[in-house]
Amino acid sequence: MKNIDAHITQDLSSLSGHSVLVRVKRPNKVFQSCNVDEAFKSSDPNGNRWDYWIRYGTNKSKKVVWLEVHSAQSTSTINKVIDKASWLYEKMKGPLKTLAGEPGTLYWIPTGSVGILRDSNARRRLAKHGIVLSSKPLELS
Repeated sequence: MKNIDAHITQDLSSLSGHSVLVRVKRPNKVFQSCNVDEAFKSSDPNGNRWDYWIRYGTNKSKKVVWLEVHSAQSTSTINKVIDKASWLYEKMKGPLKTLAGEPGTLYWIPTGSVGILRDSNARRRLAKHGIVLSSKPLELS
């Protein structure tokens, strides 16, 4: 990955069909997005790539979120998502450093039903890795 900036859009179009999983409460805010998975597909084809990055807010106050869209029907998928988060944290030290310059939250947005209980060891394990299993759609305000 030479230049992540080339993959940033000035809206949520990087999310393609997954944009329906994000609800924008205040559409007048500035939005940028990046399909991180696609950006690294050729340079890291076998990596456990995270899906998306979003920056939003006003010019004075911007927030960053990282989105992973993945099945959450059972606890067996947790290791895969944690592996993806580990990949992301490593890339934040290098090629994604410019995107990671602001603190952000890692959200796992489930596809389909969620089979991971709220007060379970699985949720605590996700939290230990900085991952929030989100409801859908994720609301950005």
